[in-house]
Amino acid sequence: MLLFSLLGVYYYVIVDRQLYDEMGVRAKIQAEEIAVIPNLKLAIKENNIPAIHRLMSNIVKHSDASFVVIGDRNAIHLYREFR
Repeated sequence: MLLFSLLGVYYYVIVDRQLYDEMGVRAKIQAEEIAVIPNLKLAIKENNIPAIHRLMSNIVKHSDASFVVIGDRNAIHLYREFR
């Protein structure tokens, strides 16, 4: 019984860590894909908040992310969406 309990805890920790790492990779890939959208880059450069919101609202609808934040070079949030 003790052996099965230890194996269960071990596999739980391994699977939890693996899922956490996979979510991090997916989030990074999604962020990189969003960061290269030409219209979004231009809207951020021009500080065009309505354009950023229009572009991101379409993207967020199809995303499984818990939250999305767009910021400028000064780390000022231009768009935030939390689910």
